[in-house]
Parts: sequence; C-alpha cells; structure tokens
Amino acid sequence: MASCAVVESYDGTAEVEATAVVMERHGEPSHAILVVRTPSGARTMAVARDQDIAASMVREAWEGRPVTLRRNDDVNELVA
Repeated sequence: MASCAVVESYDGTAEVEATAVVMERHGEPSHAILVVRTPSGARTMAVARDQDIAASMVREAWEGRPVTLRRNDDVNELVA
C-alpha cells in the first residue's frame, strides 16, 4: 500500500476524500470532519462548522468535491 504525506496546517484548495458528520443529541447536524487531498497529493483534515454544510453532507456525498480550506489558529476550516 502506497503512503502519502500528511500536512497539519493548510490553506488553499483541496479535494474531499471522506466526511463524518457529528450529530447533536436531537438529531441535528453539529459540524463535519473532512479528510482532503491537497493538489500535491498530501492529506490533511478539516472541520466544517456551518450546520447547513454539515446537513448537506448527510443528504449527499461530498467525496470528490473541490473545497477551499483556511487555517484558523490550530484548525483547518472549510471555507467553501
């Protein structure tokens, strides 16, 4: 199995590989965690704090979508 580089801090475009949506106690999406690939092929993780975006990830697959990440303190955050 081939390995790839992992980067902690990342700003820029990426492609979604996997998502996980964290749900509130009453069944509403809270936020989502994403694993993405950068244009160089490295992997990183990000968070989507927007509840509407998290709900979208419950309804439809985001794998393969292009997204933009921005580093905010110690967290890579989904911008779009």
